[in-house]
Amino acid sequence: MTNQKTVLPVEPVRSPKIITMFSPHSGCGKTTLAVNLACGLAQLTGEQVGIMDANLSFGDVALFFNAYPTSTMVEAARDLQYLSHETFGAYLTNCSASIRLLASPSKPEKAELIQGHEMAQLLAMMQRSFSYVIVDTEPGFTEAVLAACDAADTVYIVAAFNSRAGIVHVRSALATFQSLGYSANKLKVVISRVSRDIDQLDNMEVQLSYPVTALLPSDFRLVTDAINKGVPLLASHPDSTLARGIMDVVRDSIGADVLIP
Repeated sequence: MTNQKTVLPVEPVRSPKIITMFSPHSGCGKTTLAVNLACGLAQLTGEQVGIMDANLSFGDVALFFNAYPTSTMVEAARDLQYLSHETFGAYLTNCSASIRLLASPSKPEKAELIQGHEMAQLLAMMQRSFSYVIVDTEPGFTEAVLAACDAADTVYIVAAFNSRAGIVHVRSALATFQSLGYSANKLKVVISRVSRDIDQLDNMEVQLSYPVTALLPSDFRLVTDAINKGVPLLASHPDSTLARGIMDVVRDSIGADVLIP
Protein backbone atom coordinates (compact mmCIF):
# COMPACT_ATOMS: atom_id res chain seq x y z
CA MET A 1 0.00 0.00 0.00
CA THR A 2 1.42 3.38 -1.01
CA ASN A 3 1.67 6.11 1.60
CA GLN A 4 0.15 9.34 0.37
CA LYS A 5 0.56 12.74 1.97
CA THR A 6 -2.23 15.27 1.91
CA VAL A 7 -1.58 18.22 -0.35
CA LEU A 8 -1.84 21.30 1.85
CA PRO A 9 -2.37 24.85 0.61
CA VAL A 10 0.54 27.21 1.10
CA GLU A 11 -0.27 30.62 2.50
CA PRO A 12 1.60 33.54 0.90
CA VAL A 13 4.64 34.49 2.94
CA ARG A 14 4.11 37.46 5.22
CA SER A 15 7.66 38.76 5.04
CA PRO A 16 10.38 38.30 2.40
CA LYS A 17 12.91 35.57 2.97
CA ILE A 18 16.55 35.41 1.81
CA ILE A 19 18.07 31.97 1.27
CA THR A 20 21.81 31.81 0.58
CA MET A 21 23.58 28.82 -0.95
CA PHE A 22 27.15 28.32 0.29
CA SER A 23 29.75 25.68 -0.44
CA PRO A 24 33.35 25.29 0.71
CA HIS A 25 34.22 23.79 -2.71
CA SER A 26 33.08 23.89 -6.32
CA GLY A 27 31.47 21.11 -8.34
CA CYS A 28 28.96 20.06 -5.70
CA GLY A 29 25.75 20.97 -7.54
CA LYS A 30 25.13 24.14 -5.53
CA THR A 31 23.95 26.15 -8.54
CA THR A 32 21.70 23.30 -9.66
CA LEU A 33 20.12 23.35 -6.20
CA ALA A 34 19.81 27.16 -6.18
CA VAL A 35 18.11 27.30 -9.58
CA ASN A 36 15.71 24.49 -8.81
CA LEU A 37 15.00 25.84 -5.33
CA ALA A 38 13.81 29.04 -7.01
CA CYS A 39 11.64 27.03 -9.39
CA GLY A 40 10.19 24.88 -6.63
CA LEU A 41 9.37 27.86 -4.44
CA ALA A 42 7.63 29.66 -7.30
CA GLN A 43 5.64 26.55 -8.18
CA LEU A 44 4.74 25.54 -4.65
CA THR A 45 3.87 28.95 -3.21
CA GLY A 46 2.73 30.93 -6.25
CA GLU A 47 4.99 33.76 -5.06
CA GLN A 48 7.41 35.85 -7.09
CA VAL A 49 10.99 34.63 -6.60
CA GLY A 50 14.22 36.53 -7.20
CA ILE A 51 17.57 34.85 -7.70
CA MET A 52 20.89 36.65 -7.35
CA ASP A 53 23.94 35.13 -8.99
CA ALA A 54 26.61 36.18 -6.51
CA ASN A 55 29.24 33.89 -7.96
CA LEU A 56 31.00 37.04 -9.07
CA SER A 57 33.75 35.46 -11.17
CA PHE A 58 32.06 32.53 -12.90
CA GLY A 59 28.30 32.70 -12.34
CA ASP A 60 26.22 30.25 -14.40
CA VAL A 61 22.65 30.87 -13.26
CA ALA A 62 21.62 32.55 -16.54
CA LEU A 63 22.90 29.52 -18.45
CA PHE A 64 20.69 27.21 -16.38
CA PHE A 65 17.64 29.22 -17.47
CA ASN A 66 18.83 29.78 -21.06
CA ALA A 67 18.60 33.50 -20.28
CA TYR A 68 20.63 36.34 -21.77
CA PRO A 69 21.06 39.24 -19.32
CA THR A 70 21.51 42.74 -20.70
CA SER A 71 22.31 44.14 -17.24
CA THR A 72 24.17 42.62 -14.30
CA MET A 73 25.06 43.29 -10.68
CA VAL A 74 27.82 45.60 -11.89
CA GLU A 75 25.40 48.05 -13.49
CA ALA A 76 22.97 47.78 -10.58
CA ALA A 77 25.76 48.46 -8.05
CA ARG A 78 27.00 51.40 -10.13
CA ASP A 79 23.53 52.97 -10.09
CA LEU A 80 22.56 52.09 -6.51
CA GLN A 81 22.13 55.69 -5.39
CA TYR A 82 19.54 56.23 -8.12
CA LEU A 83 17.60 52.99 -7.78
CA SER A 84 14.08 52.68 -6.46
CA HIS A 85 11.66 49.78 -6.20
CA GLU A 86 10.16 50.91 -9.51
CA THR A 87 13.43 51.28 -11.46
CA PHE A 88 15.25 48.23 -10.07
CA GLY A 89 13.36 45.89 -12.38
CA ALA A 90 15.23 47.24 -15.39
CA TYR A 91 18.38 45.50 -14.13
CA LEU A 92 16.70 42.08 -13.77
CA THR A 93 16.42 39.30 -16.33
CA ASN A 94 13.18 37.37 -16.80
CA CYS A 95 13.73 33.63 -16.34
CA SER A 96 10.05 32.66 -16.18
CA ALA A 97 6.74 34.26 -15.33
CA SER A 98 7.59 33.99 -11.62
CA ILE A 99 11.41 34.13 -11.49
CA ARG A 100 13.72 37.07 -12.17
CA LEU A 101 17.50 37.10 -12.04
CA LEU A 102 20.07 39.66 -10.96
CA ALA A 103 22.94 38.28 -13.00
CA SER A 104 26.61 37.96 -12.12
CA PRO A 105 29.21 40.20 -13.79
CA SER A 106 29.66 39.48 -17.50
CA LYS A 107 33.44 39.05 -17.12
CA PRO A 108 35.52 37.60 -14.24
CA GLU A 109 37.65 40.74 -13.97
CA LYS A 110 34.54 42.76 -13.10
CA ALA A 111 34.06 40.79 -9.87
CA GLU A 112 36.21 43.28 -7.98
CA LEU A 113 33.68 46.02 -8.76
CA ILE A 114 31.18 44.52 -6.29
CA GLN A 115 31.95 45.32 -2.65
CA GLY A 116 30.38 43.72 0.40
CA HIS A 117 28.31 46.79 1.31
CA GLU A 118 26.98 46.95 -2.26
CA MET A 119 26.01 43.30 -2.07
CA ALA A 120 24.05 44.03 1.10
CA GLN A 121 22.28 46.98 -0.53
CA LEU A 122 21.39 44.97 -3.64
CA LEU A 123 19.99 42.20 -1.46
CA ALA A 124 17.88 44.72 0.43
CA MET A 125 16.54 45.91 -2.94
CA MET A 126 15.79 42.32 -3.97
CA GLN A 127 14.04 41.72 -0.64
CA ARG A 128 11.69 44.63 -1.33
CA SER A 129 10.79 43.14 -4.70
CA PHE A 130 10.31 39.41 -4.02
CA SER A 131 8.75 37.10 -1.46
CA TYR A 132 11.76 34.79 -1.73
CA VAL A 133 15.32 35.67 -2.73
CA ILE A 134 17.78 32.87 -3.56
CA VAL A 135 21.48 33.79 -3.55
CA ASP A 136 24.02 31.57 -5.27
CA THR A 137 27.55 32.30 -4.05
CA GLU A 138 31.09 31.30 -4.94
CA PRO A 139 33.20 29.03 -2.70
CA GLY A 140 35.01 30.67 0.19
CA PHE A 141 34.50 33.39 2.77
CA THR A 142 34.91 36.48 0.62
CA GLU A 143 33.53 39.84 1.68
CA ALA A 144 30.66 39.51 -0.80
CA VAL A 145 29.84 35.95 0.26
CA LEU A 146 29.75 36.93 3.93
CA ALA A 147 27.44 39.84 3.10
CA ALA A 148 25.06 37.40 1.39
CA CYS A 149 25.24 34.98 4.33
CA ASP A 150 24.78 37.74 6.92
CA ALA A 151 21.61 38.93 5.17
CA ALA A 152 20.14 35.44 4.86
CA ASP A 153 17.39 33.90 6.93
CA THR A 154 18.77 30.47 5.99
CA VAL A 155 22.21 29.41 4.74
CA TYR A 156 22.35 26.02 3.04
CA ILE A 157 25.87 24.58 3.17
CA VAL A 158 26.16 22.25 0.18
CA ALA A 159 28.90 19.63 -0.18
CA ALA A 160 29.42 16.61 -2.42
CA PHE A 161 29.59 13.08 -1.08
CA ASN A 162 32.72 12.10 -2.97
CA SER A 163 35.59 12.33 -0.54
CA ARG A 164 36.52 12.63 3.10
CA ALA A 165 37.73 16.14 2.30
CA GLY A 166 34.17 17.25 1.64
CA ILE A 167 33.11 16.31 5.17
CA VAL A 168 36.19 18.02 6.63
CA HIS A 169 35.40 21.19 4.68
CA VAL A 170 31.78 21.23 5.87
CA ARG A 171 32.89 20.84 9.48
CA SER A 172 35.33 23.71 8.99
CA ALA A 173 32.65 25.90 7.37
CA LEU A 174 30.22 25.21 10.21
CA ALA A 175 32.86 26.09 12.78
CA THR A 176 33.64 29.34 10.96
CA PHE A 177 30.00 30.38 10.75
CA GLN A 178 29.46 29.52 14.40
CA SER A 179 32.50 31.58 15.37
CA LEU A 180 30.87 34.49 13.54
CA GLY A 181 27.77 34.12 15.71
CA TYR A 182 25.48 32.31 13.27
CA SER A 183 22.79 30.27 15.02
CA ALA A 184 22.14 26.59 14.38
CA ASN A 185 18.66 27.53 13.13
CA LYS A 186 20.23 29.54 10.32
CA LEU A 187 22.76 26.91 9.14
CA LYS A 188 21.56 23.81 7.30
CA VAL A 189 23.59 21.11 5.57
CA VAL A 190 22.75 19.47 2.22
CA ILE A 191 24.91 16.60 0.92
CA SER A 192 24.81 16.04 -2.85
CA ARG A 193 25.98 13.30 -5.22
CA VAL A 194 25.01 10.49 -2.86
CA SER A 195 24.92 7.01 -4.43
CA ARG A 196 21.38 5.80 -4.99
CA ASP A 197 21.92 2.57 -3.08
CA ILE A 198 23.42 4.17 0.03
CA ASP A 199 21.47 5.35 3.05
CA GLN A 200 24.10 7.50 4.73
CA LEU A 201 22.06 10.04 6.69
CA ASP A 202 22.91 8.73 10.17
CA ASN A 203 26.54 8.22 9.21
CA MET A 204 26.82 11.74 7.81
CA GLU A 205 25.33 13.30 10.91
CA VAL A 206 27.74 11.38 13.12
CA GLN A 207 30.73 12.48 11.02
CA LEU A 208 29.62 16.10 11.02
CA SER A 209 28.25 16.22 14.57
CA TYR A 210 25.47 18.22 12.95
CA PRO A 211 22.03 17.41 11.47
CA VAL A 212 21.78 16.94 7.70
CA THR A 213 18.70 18.48 6.09
CA ALA A 214 18.79 16.52 2.84
CA LEU A 215 20.77 13.96 0.86
CA LEU A 216 20.59 14.50 -2.91
CA PRO A 217 21.25 11.52 -5.17
CA SER A 218 23.87 11.64 -7.89
CA ASP A 219 22.45 11.90 -11.41
CA PHE A 220 25.04 13.49 -13.68
CA ARG A 221 23.17 12.61 -16.88
CA LEU A 222 19.94 14.36 -15.90
CA VAL A 223 21.74 17.42 -14.53
CA THR A 224 23.83 17.76 -17.69
CA ASP A 225 20.77 17.34 -19.90
CA ALA A 226 18.90 20.04 -17.96
CA ILE A 227 21.83 22.48 -18.20
CA ASN A 228 22.32 21.84 -21.92
CA LYS A 229 18.62 22.50 -22.56
CA GLY A 230 18.54 25.55 -20.31
CA VAL A 231 15.52 24.08 -18.51
CA PRO A 232 15.67 23.54 -14.72
CA LEU A 233 15.55 19.93 -13.59
CA LEU A 234 12.22 20.36 -11.79
CA ALA A 235 10.68 21.27 -15.14
CA SER A 236 12.58 18.84 -17.37
CA HIS A 237 12.60 15.78 -15.08
CA PRO A 238 10.09 16.45 -12.28
CA ASP A 239 9.59 12.77 -11.42
CA SER A 240 13.28 11.95 -11.03
CA THR A 241 14.73 10.89 -7.70
CA LEU A 242 16.94 13.97 -7.70
CA ALA A 243 13.96 16.29 -8.30
CA ARG A 244 12.14 14.69 -5.37
CA GLY A 245 15.20 15.24 -3.19
CA ILE A 246 15.36 18.89 -4.22
CA MET A 247 11.68 19.26 -3.33
CA ASP A 248 12.56 18.16 0.20
CA VAL A 249 14.82 21.22 0.38
CA VAL A 250 12.07 23.41 -1.09
CA ARG A 251 9.63 22.29 1.59
CA ASP A 252 12.27 22.76 4.27
CA SER A 253 12.90 26.32 3.11
CA ILE A 254 9.19 27.09 3.31
CA GLY A 255 8.83 25.41 6.66
CA ALA A 256 5.69 23.47 5.74
CA ASP A 257 5.13 19.84 4.77
CA VAL A 258 3.55 20.29 1.34
CA LEU A 259 3.64 18.45 -1.97
CA ILE A 260 3.09 19.62 -5.51
CA PRO A 261 -0.31 18.31 -6.60
